[in-house]
Amino acid sequence: MKTSLRDVSSQVSIMTPEFLADVGANTLDEALRYSLNVENPGEYYDATTTNNTSLSLNPFLGPSRTRGLAVSTTTHDFFPTYLPIDTYNTERFTFASGPNAILFGSGNPAGSIDTLFKRAFHESSRYSAEFRFDTEDGWRAALDVNQPLWKNIVSIRATGLKQHGESFRKPNYEDAERGFVTLSVDPARWLSLRAWYETVDIKRQPVYNTVAKDRVTPWVEAGRPIYDNASGNPLPANSNDPSAPGYSPVFLPFTGNNATSRQVYVTGQSLGNVPLAYWTNTVITRGYDSIIQGADGFEHSIGDAAAFPVDANITGNGLRNQLDGDLWGVSVELNPFKNFYVELGYNEENYEQRFVEYGGTGATTLAVDANRYLPDGTTLNPNQGRYYVQGTLSSGAAWNQSRHARVTASYDLDFTRRDDWARWLGRLRVAGMLARDRNWRILQRAAPSVAGGGEVPYLRVYVDRQDDPSAEGVYHVNIPVNLFSDYTLPGTATAINSPFGPHAVYSAANGEATDIDTRLFAAQYYLLQDRIVLAYGKRADDSSGSLPVRLTDAGGNLISLIDRRDGFAHASDKKLKTDLKGVVVHPYKWLSFHYNESNSQNPSSTSAINLDGSAKPSGDGEGKDYGVSVHLLNGLVSLRVNKYESVLLDGLSSYRAGTGIGGINPFRDTVYNIEKSVLDAGAPQNPAFASYETAVAENASGTSFTGREVYDVSSDTRSEGYEAELVANPTPAWRISIGLAKTKASESNIAQDWFDFINARLPVWADYGNAVLHNNASQTVGGYINSNVISSWNYIRELEGRSNPALRKYRLNATMRYTFERGALKNLFVGGSYIWRSKMTLGYKTKTVRPEDMEFAYPGLVTGPLETIDISQPIYGKPLTEVDAFIGYSRKIFRGRIAWRIQANIRNLFDNQDRLAQRVDSAGVVQVYNLVAPRTLAVTNTFEF
Repeated sequence: MKTSLRDVSSQVSIMTPEFLADVGANTLDEALRYSLNVENPGEYYDATTTNNTSLSLNPFLGPSRTRGLAVSTTTHDFFPTYLPIDTYNTERFTFASGPNAILFGSGNPAGSIDTLFKRAFHESSRYSAEFRFDTEDGWRAALDVNQPLWKNIVSIRATGLKQHGESFRKPNYEDAERGFVTLSVDPARWLSLRAWYETVDIKRQPVYNTVAKDRVTPWVEAGRPIYDNASGNPLPANSNDPSAPGYSPVFLPFTGNNATSRQVYVTGQSLGNVPLAYWTNTVITRGYDSIIQGADGFEHSIGDAAAFPVDANITGNGLRNQLDGDLWGVSVELNPFKNFYVELGYNEENYEQRFVEYGGTGATTLAVDANRYLPDGTTLNPNQGRYYVQGTLSSGAAWNQSRHARVTASYDLDFTRRDDWARWLGRLRVAGMLARDRNWRILQRAAPSVAGGGEVPYLRVYVDRQDDPSAEGVYHVNIPVNLFSDYTLPGTATAINSPFGPHAVYSAANGEATDIDTRLFAAQYYLLQDRIVLAYGKRADDSSGSLPVRLTDAGGNLISLIDRRDGFAHASDKKLKTDLKGVVVHPYKWLSFHYNESNSQNPSSTSAINLDGSAKPSGDGEGKDYGVSVHLLNGLVSLRVNKYESVLLDGLSSYRAGTGIGGINPFRDTVYNIEKSVLDAGAPQNPAFASYETAVAENASGTSFTGREVYDVSSDTRSEGYEAELVANPTPAWRISIGLAKTKASESNIAQDWFDFINARLPVWADYGNAVLHNNASQTVGGYINSNVISSWNYIRELEGRSNPALRKYRLNATMRYTFERGALKNLFVGGSYIWRSKMTLGYKTKTVRPEDMEFAYPGLVTGPLETIDISQPIYGKPLTEVDAFIGYSRKIFRGRIAWRIQANIRNLFDNQDRLAQRVDSAGVVQVYNLVAPRTLAVTNTFEF
């Protein structure tokens, strides 16, 4: 239904093409910087979960977050889309916040962001060319051609983009080539057809959203010691316990499978080292995660003491991805008779992204080669004291294919034109939709292999030190081979097979396939001369979900599931129901009140269930919005103030630490180990948790739990706050846009079904405390619980109510433009943006919980106090303030045949380069941080004719 935003009860915000051009935003990621309440990847980084992984796995720069809650769904023309959104072929961005499934589809409690593709028009031929250059060595060229083919009936429009982008942390790049064509056919007044096609090719060497991890500064602070690893000398203890014999506060041994089964290939700024060898009998330097105990035991960002340029993109060419995608679709609009409209639409989208990531997923660590000798223990190490990055190659592919078909019909029933009493019945708009959505998504890691067999070597890449007078200034990884193809390690005979070739070693695939049939009904009822607008919508979805299977070749080796729709097996069926109820009241033309309540349900095929066997809502949402709007000066000034409440139900807990106290994986594993052991010893099952009990009992003793991912750890996230948006055009020459948001988002009910189970089973576990563990006959259940398990449970319970990671309570954007309409400055325009974010929640101080105050206790447990975070004492970072500016000029040239516009955009006008804190220790000292982009100038020339 086509409805004025004035009559929409949900929170909707729009960025027009004019606004996007003013601020110089060419992509959706760039536009989010100026949005009302959506954080872009540069603003939001959770240092505890390393959301940098999206740089390799997703086609976007990283995850955004709406209302401090979760990422929004992106759509084009109300079709879900996964390809990066760019203004070269789009018209505007529409932000709908909250779980408005009726408006924008199922599945997301945070909201949706929709864009409209450009359309071909019949009025006249029109052409435009845009060229942009910036001070970071980036450039962009876009072409837009509109051509009528049959007067007022058939027109075609084609747009193209070629660009090279860079950011300030060199070396990096993003090269894109995109093409888009759309056709409009209007053979009759009641019939319109539109078709579109886009192809996308993007190659990137991106930059992580944080600086390198630090295993250098502890060595520097210790006096830069060199370890004497001569033959016969013992290595330090492989322990983080300072009381362990042979413990070193600076070094750890390079031992185990790391040293004995996998060689190390040395490259980069190396000084004559043996290129390929087993590095047994050597040490590695410690990071703060292995030096500091407790809550502050995490890795720090590299600091100034290491004499290393922190603004270098240390990953270099070790992180790259290649995306190839396309989409096509068609829309047919019919108006067979008055007030009755029908739309038939279809859209299909495909993309595959290959990635290589050297050094591990999500971060890169800088270390020191502090060995006096090479691994043979006799040859002096020519690289002692030099810095290096070492790791294995993580690689793989992400593939997505989606097909969406829909038919929509609407009818307007207008009684206001009647002359009798029936005119008081107002106007009624009703709409219905039938839709079929199919989606296949796979993420599968693939490793390279050694021709002839054996382990793929580690890559150790030496880099220069800034305090070394002989340095060549190479502060980044520069791998001398193409990691996407087959290669031979230079200086050796070792041939490596590509992770994307026939000899790749595949891991089990992650992903899902969904098949959704939708039925939707919506109605709007206008009463009292449109002063009251009632809205109601009801949506029902039948969702069938499938999960990837393990397909193997004749030798039993896993094979690729990329681009294979037959690589899934049915996993679950869901019936989803969503509702929307809203009302808008216009007591005066200039004043409106709105109220909206709605929900969304997630059609994901992931078969996560509670321990009692009931299905988890798995990301469903509920929300309410209510507020007031003021429209003055005949709509030239509009102000909307909205209060909202949004809840994400049973989403994955934001505390996703895989290891350590309170870690999700050890939490699930320890509960399984305890329950499996007591069941093996004859303990009775609890019928209230029959699903989990049966799965545990049937799992083979002595093995890991195969159902770990089915019984995942979830929590609820609640976000509430206010949003205010002012849009004003007080004069034709003056445009103002101001957005202010206040957000409070916190996590609760962490692992609630697990703790219900634990509380129910603790008495049974106490009765069977002397039973031996199913996977360790030397330890009893009671001893296992007393070791650290119960502390982990109490630690997680203390996290209840903590703020969502990296949350800023307040957010302000203000943009203004003024155009000179007469005089010597005619056609000149100037403007700027003021961007302010309040202080960020970076962490919490710690507190000590006495044993008698802990929720969980165990017979015979002797434990000391527990140190945990204190959510009543948050630690904040600094507010963030930036100012952007733009200036431009437009005029007709070549005797009025060409409209020329030149515009300069300056971001970070005052060159604020304060470090962006991302994580602090319990004393409030910043230990993980990122860098703010320095002042950047971009100049755009546009020609239209």
